[in-house]
Amino acid sequence: EEAPLLLPFGEWVLSRLEHAKEQALHGLENFELNVTAQTLYDFVWHEVCDWGIELTKLEVRQGRTESLYVLHAVLEEALKLLHPVIPHVTEQLWQ
Repeated sequence: EEAPLLLPFGEWVLSRLEHAKEQALHGLENFELNVTAQTLYDFVWHEVCDWGIELTKLEVRQGRTESLYVLHAVLEEALKLLHPVIPHVTEQLWQ
């Protein structure tokens, strides 16, 4: 059985996540916590919240729920990436 095709939102947000992940990990490797924190802040606030959640709401209203799974995966990965920066907050959210 073939995997379902991602809607344009899914492809876009996963590509943005990968870009943010690369920058955040680069910041951690170079002990530039400010770079990691700013990268993840920009990704979560300006891409996931401003666009991701809003586009997901539109798709769900049209009966397409695939984007909910993508959004869940993106938020889960964002929590993992944020853990070195704000461990107490991410621990509470994870539980």
